Amino acid sequence: MTRLLFIRHGATAGNLQRRYIGRTDQPLCPEGIAQAKALTALSLAPDRVFCSPLLRTRQTAQLAFPGLEPEIV
Repeated sequence: MTRLLFIRHGATAGNLQRRYIGRTDQPLCPEGIAQAKALTALSLAPDRVFCSPLLRTRQTAQLAFPGLEPEIV
């Protein structure tokens, strides 16, 4: 059975300031980095990881799933 799991990127400075950041390419802030790293504790073990080309999504994917190269879509 195939399962899809959608995970939102970790927090950015703009998110914490409650600003709409849209497609701006903001990196994860320290809190966002901690959020992404915390996902490793869930032991999800996906076969593949997909993310958008935005920096914050790539960072989240790389930190949450360090053994997988995220596929940009």
